[in-house]
Amino acid sequence: NVAEESTFNQVPCITLNSYTEHEETVKVGTNVLVGEDADMLGKMVGQMIDGQWKNSGLPDRWDGRSAERIVQILLESAG
Repeated sequence: NVAEESTFNQVPCITLNSYTEHEETVKVGTNVLVGEDADMLGKMVGQMIDGQWKNSGLPDRWDGRSAERIVQILLESAG
């Protein structure tokens, strides 16, 4: 998913829809939903070009260490 990839890489994303399956991308600030609103799209593109995109972060557990956590849980369950 482009919104997830942009969030992980801290790149602004504009979604041309009024909803997303990945609400966390909107909550942390990398993704904005503009729907079919051309004025909003223009405003957001302008902010992106001008370097005025809102500050963002990564959602909890988006640190690239999922495999380590899964292995740890499996080891604890087996042990």
